[in-house]
Amino acid sequence: MLTRWSHLPALALILAAALIGLLAALGGLQYRWAGELSRSELELTRAALRAGAERLSEDFDRELASAFLNLRMNRSFLQSNGWVNYGEIYDQWASTAAYPKLISDLYLVRMESDIVTGRDSEVVAESEGFEPPSPFGRRFSRPVQ
Repeated sequence: MLTRWSHLPALALILAAALIGLLAALGGLQYRWAGELSRSELELTRAALRAGAERLSEDFDRELASAFLNLRMNRSFLQSNGWVNYGEIYDQWASTAAYPKLISDLYLVRMESDIVTGRDSEVVAESEGFEPPSPFGRRFSRPVQ
């Protein structure tokens, strides 16, 4: 009977070696899968960052174009003193703009022979038009709700 169980230590040794080899193979596969997973997460994060930056750029461009188109003044507007009620134009733009804080102050600079004579007026929050700026440099900003 002793001879019957004598090959058991050799079989146990082969089985243990096979299990250790299998464990090493599984460890290698897990390491490779973890690397692939981190690379795919990095790619997804970069794609999300790129998409977010594109959306920000498009929103900024759209708001800047909207502000330019709605708040611009041309020569006939200035010659007809349209700037007297410019506060209404600003209020209308601010009520429809997605980011009304994009423009906090507006200044009217008068030109004489293409030479800037100085900052003559600015839109004041409480008024509907331009007023002379404060001599102490106080900034007038329209409150945004």
